[in-house]
Amino acid sequence: AISIENTRLLEQREKAAIAEKEMEIARDIQTSLLLEKPEIKSFDVLAYMQTADEVGGDYYDVIQDGEDEWVVIADVSGHGVPAGLVMMMIQTSLHTVIRSAKNLSIAEKLKQVNHVISENVKKMNINKYATFTLFHIKDNKFYFSGLHQDILIYRKNKKQVESIETRGSWLGYEELMNEFFMDELSLSSGDTMFLYTDGITEGYNAQDEMYGIERLRELLNRNGEGSLQEIQDKLLDELKDYPNNDDVTFMIIRKV
Repeated sequence: AISIENTRLLEQREKAAIAEKEMEIARDIQTSLLLEKPEIKSFDVLAYMQTADEVGGDYYDVIQDGEDEWVVIADVSGHGVPAGLVMMMIQTSLHTVIRSAKNLSIAEKLKQVNHVISENVKKMNINKYATFTLFHIKDNKFYFSGLHQDILIYRKNKKQVESIETRGSWLGYEELMNEFFMDELSLSSGDTMFLYTDGITEGYNAQDEMYGIERLRELLNRNGEGSLQEIQDKLLDELKDYPNNDDVTFMIIRKV
């Protein structure tokens, strides 16, 4: 009986070791897809990601295609391996569409990505979707499409934060949601744009108070003219009191 039990424990340990190794491989693949130090012409950029599990469902990117530059922020529902798989599918299909369907508008590009992701999610029989905004930077304007968190911009001349709503559809529910629109915004010198996933705003403190978008706005109002690193440090310090079992991702983009 002891021998059987020992064999069973050994098998469990071997399976756990294999699973851990597979998770490490998945994490390494995902990490290799993310830019550690993204660059955009005429802008300072800082990106941060902390996953809740070994593999996360958040995604940020800066895509260079000739003279064209694209910025992405996305959040797949949930976290862990299934969310990470969908995130990698989004990354692959988006890069393909941007480079191969050059004549399509940004909204039409997202429709193509939505079709691919929706079909794959259906085949995998998993209930996953992604909030997602894609930006095309051209002639000092940001053309954007896709439904995600509000875009926050610290306007240097007004010394206050502006919120810009996104609109359209999530990715992954093509049959129910497949409307995409194009909007635009511009940044003046010294303006700072903050893109983020809901892992930031949905943490709770010991008094069961949610961090929320208002605290985030207040932090940006107080620190909007500090360096990008200072903004990151101040935010992460505040978030220590608002833990959240979710991926946390943000990008800070400042016009030089």
